[in-house]
Amino acid sequence: MTSFPLLLKDFAENLDAFMGQILSRPSRLDQAMRYSAVPSGKAIRGFLAGESLHLAGFSQDTVWGVAAAFELFHTYSLIHDDLPCMDNADLRRGRPTCHLAFDEATAVLAGDALQAEAFALLSAPTPLFPIQGQMRLIHRLALSAGHCGMALGQAIDIAGTVTTLQDLKTMHHLKTGVLIQTAAMAGGLLRGDEALTRTMETFGALLGLAFQVRDDLLDIDGCPQETGKTAGQDHHNQRVTFVSVLGAAGSRDLLYDLEQQAGDCLKSLPNAGHLPDLLSFVIRRQW
Repeated sequence: MTSFPLLLKDFAENLDAFMGQILSRPSRLDQAMRYSAVPSGKAIRGFLAGESLHLAGFSQDTVWGVAAAFELFHTYSLIHDDLPCMDNADLRRGRPTCHLAFDEATAVLAGDALQAEAFALLSAPTPLFPIQGQMRLIHRLALSAGHCGMALGQAIDIAGTVTTLQDLKTMHHLKTGVLIQTAAMAGGLLRGDEALTRTMETFGALLGLAFQVRDDLLDIDGCPQETGKTAGQDHHNQRVTFVSVLGAAGSRDLLYDLEQQAGDCLKSLPNAGHLPDLLSFVIRRQW
């Protein structure tokens, strides 16, 4: 039986090939978009969206456009987060960040274009999905990105107003979790299956929080060769993290609790597919 990391790697390689075709024009803008999006790294959001579609009864040929939309959208957020006016990061996925590899203006435009391309993929006319389902997914993704979602989370982070554990959970749910949550809900939204949507909404929120807690632990435990990011960036930027609030041991305890809750959530599904493996991977990953 194929191990889950190899399965995820194979998925990411196929997704990268799909996205490479989308971003194949020779312009400098396309070069910057492709540089940041391909390879896609772990492709967790794309894989999660694909698994969600499978749970909703959609076939494999429906997966790639939706998965690519989530990965392109995620890449847009990374480019903008890395900018000098935001986190001022030097390294992303083991390479210089987009604004260093190109220039700051090109990086801003590449992020803008990637977000637009994600919506273009999800809104393209297709017989594969009900139109109302496409509208539900697009609406949810737009909400997750805007002033009640990712943008608000980043604004809270920059403002430095986080002081309590609940503040921290709220910020990271907005900044990171909502996109993971929306990817988890994709199949239910497209199918119009309210029960599946609700279950995956809960699972996605727990997975998103677990992803961030593990990220914070990797920021102190990991190394750039493994994580592909500059180690200690949060400490350098004087950001409040789960480790700074709970300590390393407390953060690991929280991670264990989130794994148990998310696992219990999946037990309500008739067939959870590869989601238990994805959960375990997120909890224990080294990169």
